[in-house]
Amino acid sequence: LSQLARLAYHIGRRRAIAAAYSIRLQGLKGLELPQVRTARQSAWHLYATRVDADRRDAFRRRLDDFGIGSQVHYRLLWEHKRFRTFYKSCPVAEREAGRVVSIPLYPAMTDVIVSQVIHAVRKAAQEVL
Repeated sequence: LSQLARLAYHIGRRRAIAAAYSIRLQGLKGLELPQVRTARQSAWHLYATRVDADRRDAFRRRLDDFGIGSQVHYRLLWEHKRFRTFYKSCPVAEREAGRVVSIPLYPAMTDVIVSQVIHAVRKAAQEVL
């Protein structure tokens, strides 16, 4: 509740960062950017890109070489211990789960950090993807 007063600022800052990523990362071979449907808005909790599954680990290692952290989202439901008994074949979810790489996006990011992330993603994509 203590951050509720800053919610509008946080969402606005996340949207500004996501817009910078979308503009400056577009057109990179092998890097698929997130899309927002027309007439919708995202709060941009994550900026989840997609790459070929066989290149994801190398891409993440290269980002790490540049000092940029990344995350793998999302684990499949049945990979969580509590839900293992619910396994059901979901080929699209299984395929996509191996492709997702989230890059840093948080309201306190400075424009300098945003530019550093963009530079690193561009370099890593050009070298690895």
